[in-house]
Amino acid sequence: DKARFDRVAREAGLRRPHQKVVRNRVELLAAVQRLRPCIVKPSHGSGSRGVVAIGNDSDASPLLARHLDALPPGQLSIVEEEVVGREVGIDGFVDDGRVHVLLVRDKVLTPRPARQELAFAAPAPLTTRQTEQVESVLQQFVTAIGLQMAPIHADVILCSDGPPVIIEAAPRPSGMFLSDAMVPAVCGIDFLGDSLRAVLG
Repeated sequence: DKARFDRVAREAGLRRPHQKVVRNRVELLAAVQRLRPCIVKPSHGSGSRGVVAIGNDSDASPLLARHLDALPPGQLSIVEEEVVGREVGIDGFVDDGRVHVLLVRDKVLTPRPARQELAFAAPAPLTTRQTEQVESVLQQFVTAIGLQMAPIHADVILCSDGPPVIIEAAPRPSGMFLSDAMVPAVCGIDFLGDSLRAVLG
């Protein structure tokens, strides 16, 4: 539930882009005009299905049609102010409520207007300051939801004008063979096996 995630993140004091949940095409068009450049996405889902980026000079109509065609029945649309920065993926583990970032990876995304991940490069080169900021915002989020022990995956945008922005985060391993292939290859650990053993005691 992306709208609920936004509420929890705001209540935790995390930096968030302006967001509007809309229920029909009229509200959708109005929100896009107010918030563009923006990202339009379903209120639930994964894999970037139905996600489109709409710039200031974009023709919004065909992009919104693409979004609505992919919108599952009964779901709402979310229009979110686009965050400018470098998007990275995070793989980590929460132990006794404490976040341990294991891997940060750069992303190669499809050209706009889509936002599909094509490839990853890891470990992503981060400054000490960037690493500390990523760990700090993830810790705020984990504390806010009361997570004690679990693998954690997050998409984060590193911003030049302030703290990173968590786009999405969930207490689960990453998909796309990242947790069972990339993390072990880069970090030299059995991430999924170690996570299961830790959670199961």
